[in-house]
Amino acid sequence: MRILLSIAFAVLALSATAEDKPILITPTWLHDHLKDDDLVILHVSFLQYDFDLEHIEGAQYLWPENLAPNSPQGSYNAPDLKKATELLRSFGVNENSHIILYHVRNEVSPTARMFLTLENLGLQGKVSFLNGGFDVWKHESFPVTAARKMPKTGNVTLRQGDRLVDKNYVLKTLETTSGIVVDA
Repeated sequence: MRILLSIAFAVLALSATAEDKPILITPTWLHDHLKDDDLVILHVSFLQYDFDLEHIEGAQYLWPENLAPNSPQGSYNAPDLKKATELLRSFGVNENSHIILYHVRNEVSPTARMFLTLENLGLQGKVSFLNGGFDVWKHESFPVTAARKMPKTGNVTLRQGDRLVDKNYVLKTLETTSGIVVDA
């Protein structure tokens, strides 16, 4: 699984421009930039309990299903654009925000999906992934807190992108000889 995520991040890195934020950041980089005005830190976890116990200062809790809802038709669906906009604005995301995602325990895959979802919503080059997640942050003895920060409402405008595909796209691609579908 980590190899597939590494490949996905490598592909995204190749498409990055000089103005983009780094895809992977270190705990030291994040610690040094915690007070940056444009920084929005999202603690990605299926359990809010983890966040309530401890998190990185200033982080907001992001339940993965808020941006990748499940349904009887499929898992990790693209979010409703209006609901996603409201959610990200409630986290304080603005047009110039630098969003940092981090995972807890082994929840790398859902956090990687949040990365792709945010990029698909028009935030390409504005999202970074904390290398090693919360465990490495704590291992390096950086501070944690249970205190919550209530951000000012953001003003981000999202748009539906083309980084995610649906069932119809996959079926159409399977019918051609020019397309390749990789089941990962």
